[in-house]
Amino acid sequence: MLLSPDGWLYFPKPNKQARVRLFCFPGMGGDASLFFAWPHGLPEWIEVVAVQLPGRTPDLTLSPDAGPQAVIAELTAAIRPYLDRPSVFFGHSRGATGAFEVTRELQRRNYPQPMQLLLACHPPLHVPRHAGSIYDVNTAREALEQFMDVVDKAFLEKRDAALEKRLIAWVKQDIHLWRRYRYQAEAPFACPLTVYGAAEDQFVESENLSQWEALTTGRFHLQMFPGDHFFFYRNSQPLLQEIARHIENS
Repeated sequence: MLLSPDGWLYFPKPNKQARVRLFCFPGMGGDASLFFAWPHGLPEWIEVVAVQLPGRTPDLTLSPDAGPQAVIAELTAAIRPYLDRPSVFFGHSRGATGAFEVTRELQRRNYPQPMQLLLACHPPLHVPRHAGSIYDVNTAREALEQFMDVVDKAFLEKRDAALEKRLIAWVKQDIHLWRRYRYQAEAPFACPLTVYGAAEDQFVESENLSQWEALTTGRFHLQMFPGDHFFFYRNSQPLLQEIARHIENS
């Protein structure tokens, strides 16, 4: 395990021979550790880089008044030195917003950009929000309950009160941060875009997912999986197989 000097990026299985770096952005209430096991389910030529978010560690703190653009700027600066080889960005839920906006910031600065963007379980950013969306405060609380059930069943033998308290704090911080996000229209980027949806996702309307295509001039692919908003937390292997296939075919 390696950690970048600024604390934003974790390398669960460093690999100098890897051909591609896969940067993984966690969603609401999640942290970098969600991706620590991913190198074991991916080919060795893919190096996983797990993005950490503010508030998860003492070193990563931002002013309570810092908005989404401050986080995007910090992440862009943190990722920039590691774009010395082809990269792919994966973002789940609100992590999809981060992955998307970091890609746009790299494009604005004429920095190397990911050769592919992979986004899971998030409505198209340019489509108006609706009640019950993943940005809605009440929905976020409901999602937390579902998230805790998944964590309990997939990773723990019994309910962990300390972990639950920590996750609640992270979710509150994420709600405060991302509820202020507003999509700004710009020219579509050329990066190929793959969107993964979950058939039983109660927080994202699957019929809207195809509208992501309007945000890229590159190749667009939509793929649905069985399960809910946290489908790959229970079993990541089907998703990892598709991620590897999409990267290899880039």
